Amino acid sequence: MQREELRAAQVKYIVIHKRYLARDKGQWNEIDPGRYAREYQTVFEDEENLALRVYQRR
Repeated sequence: MQREELRAAQVKYIVIHKRYLARDKGQWNEIDPGRYAREYQTVFEDEENLALRVYQRR
């Protein structure tokens, strides 16, 4: 459902700035970057950022 909404809004990429996410006891508090990475294609990742492709133009 989220992918359809993002595509309708022509959002091609999601960028998560991991350093701004709070962690508590090894768990992500608000956004779990791993969950997004399982759903969307990872195009870039380092210690601080994760860039994901929502869709690709054909």
